[in-house]
Amino acid sequence: MVHMAHYDVLTGLPNRAYFEKRTQQLLDRAAHDDDNAALLFFDLDNFKVVNDSLGHPVGDQLLMAVAERLMQVVRQTDNLSRLGGDEFTLFVEGAARREAGVVAEHVIQALHQPFMIEGHELSVGASVGIALYPEDGDTVDKLLRSADSALYAAKDAGKHTWRFFAAEMDAQAQHRLFIEAGLRRALERNEIRILYQPIVEMASGRLIGYEALMRWHSPDLGEVMPDVFIPVAEETGLIHTLGVFALNEACVQSRHWLDRGLGNIVVSVNVSARQFYGRTLVESVRNALRNADLPARHLDLEITETALLGAEQEVMDTLRDLHALGVSLTLDDFGVGYSSLSQLKRLPIHKLKIDRSFVMDVPEDAEDVAIIAAIVAMAKAMGLAVLAEGVETPVQQAFLAKLGCHDGQGYLFGHPQAAARDA
Repeated sequence: MVHMAHYDVLTGLPNRAYFEKRTQQLLDRAAHDDDNAALLFFDLDNFKVVNDSLGHPVGDQLLMAVAERLMQVVRQTDNLSRLGGDEFTLFVEGAARREAGVVAEHVIQALHQPFMIEGHELSVGASVGIALYPEDGDTVDKLLRSADSALYAAKDAGKHTWRFFAAEMDAQAQHRLFIEAGLRRALERNEIRILYQPIVEMASGRLIGYEALMRWHSPDLGEVMPDVFIPVAEETGLIHTLGVFALNEACVQSRHWLDRGLGNIVVSVNVSARQFYGRTLVESVRNALRNADLPARHLDLEITETALLGAEQEVMDTLRDLHALGVSLTLDDFGVGYSSLSQLKRLPIHKLKIDRSFVMDVPEDAEDVAIIAAIVAMAKAMGLAVLAEGVETPVQQAFLAKLGCHDGQGYLFGHPQAAARDA
């Protein structure tokens, strides 16, 4: 009974209750000996993807495998615990800043290698936040809160990395909580709106579609940019609700344009990587099309290359189902992600969207010109259309059209604007 009260049933590691008790004892000893210590707080970067796509039994096996691998790389004197879910802590006695960084790097490297679970090769990785005793906290609660703030900073830095706590992180963590709380109320208060940016045929300048872009104006926080609230929505699961809202709004607007005689208009909607897991995206798209009475050919879904990471088979199945519905699929921000040519060949996509970072210095930058020419040639060989985003000058439009970019988007053709239903 005592063992069950102190240890996690799944992994056999000390649980939260025992972590708090044991860590306080170690802090008391460090205070008595005037010694240093470090608390590492980490979680798995893609664990939610595994749970959502492959189910909790596979997720549980992954957690057990993670615990086993961690126990192989930490010292016997270190105190490894599982707080719950995919959250782990490691308390390292006598560790100053340099030693704590070395330990964090060992943890990240240990979890960087894929896990084989029931025939699935799972790549998860970890982000680590580090709090140092006594400067970042002299109690278990203070150290844990500091390490948690550092963990968020590590995730914001791109995941698969570690960060030390810094005082300004407290304010950042508080702001993040405000974002999450506000986002939960935003839909009820009609604070989320959809703006539309034109997409044109490059050679003629003819309007062929719009990209639906989500914006949030909060009465408390002001204008909150997508690169701020979308990551929070993904981490909290709110992205599914926001995604359904965007799909429904875009399909209704597309139907309106169709009724006004704009029969060639296609509306593009961005789809988050998180929306691909759990097998709800296809049904959400189907419902949005049905409710708006919109033919599927008038809807395009933009996915990023990061959506293709993790449980790849799940993503492929979803893409094939969406393709079968009749919607078009665009690979967004192409060139800055991780797609291999063999992977690209298997995707049921229709278009590549060249990231604006390659477009902004065209035609002056010879390297960017060469990259775009190579992408266009590859796309042509694969039967894919190419869209260049970030087009801002007539010179760029003419040059990119000559290179073979069929479609274009950017401030030259129009800024994102609200669409009037009576227009």
